[in-house]
Amino acid sequence: MKSTFPWLSAFGCLVVFLTLSGHSHYEMTAASAAPELDDLFKDMIVARGKGFSITRSDLDKAIITAKATRAGQGNPMGPSESAELEGQMLNRMITTAMLLNKASAEQRKKASPEAGRTLAEMQQQHPSLESFERQLMTSGMTLDYLKQQILEQAIVKTVIDDALRNDYLVPDADAREFYQQNLRFFTAPEQVRLRNIYFPLLNPATREPVSSEERDKILREAESVRQKALAGDDFQALVRDHSKDGITKQRGGEVILVRGGQDKALEDAAFALEPEEISPVVFSVNGYHILKCIEKIPSTTQPFSEAAQSIRNQLETEHVELLLPDFLQKLRDESSVEILLP
Repeated sequence: MKSTFPWLSAFGCLVVFLTLSGHSHYEMTAASAAPELDDLFKDMIVARGKGFSITRSDLDKAIITAKATRAGQGNPMGPSESAELEGQMLNRMITTAMLLNKASAEQRKKASPEAGRTLAEMQQQHPSLESFERQLMTSGMTLDYLKQQILEQAIVKTVIDDALRNDYLVPDADAREFYQQNLRFFTAPEQVRLRNIYFPLLNPATREPVSSEERDKILREAESVRQKALAGDDFQALVRDHSKDGITKQRGGEVILVRGGQDKALEDAAFALEPEEISPVVFSVNGYHILKCIEKIPSTTQPFSEAAQSIRNQLETEHVELLLPDFLQKLRDESSVEILLP
């Protein structure tokens, strides 16, 4: 269940920081810089309110960076998205500017550690700081720019939480009702841990299906390997020597299947096995498999006592989302927001 408003969720998505950017804290890389605009046009105010203003160059930089981020992720914006982007971006910038303007010194101080933790978590997803900065550059931004966006969004979240969330206590009865109505989200399905000797039926060079003659040859090889397994040969050694898939070999053939997956033939064969038992040669959508069961993991349900805090967090978020539109509209009225774009 995702939050409708990105700043209510855990930080971690670069797009959040880009599309909810503030007013005049942008830095551009050479790769993403737009052609120089006339100074008068760049300084034209496109929106303003009490305590803040947004210029044409602020808006253009935010749009360019958002587009560069999407392109860097291999998901460029389509024409319809690009056409709507300016209005969406401007409204988000206004919202951020109003909330930043409302933030007290104490709220800014309170948000700083959260922003630091968020940045650290993002950096940990990369092997080095240099790698992280290179990734940022592909999205048309610098590390200092990202730090500023993370801090601004941490402040925004703090202001909203202080206004709408912190005084709200989720009744225990509501939390228990949510748990019962959404029990499937707290239930882990049955699983089976296996070793898999895999014989794919695709040509590794062309990624095309192999011929019928080659397919028969692969099946005969799989049957021969299964006989060796039944005779007591070390199964991991058989994986290493006969599995045709590199990733499968690296993992020693180990795989976990979850009940309710997409490959029914493979799933049925796997869950029919008992520990140490070896399957017949199984034909799946991807190829032939020989499976050996390591262990079966029964379905488990997380008790309410363990799930209660995450449930309360979810219900608090839903409560905030319910109140947020009116809160932002009131703030917009108080800020006397003017949009000066055509």
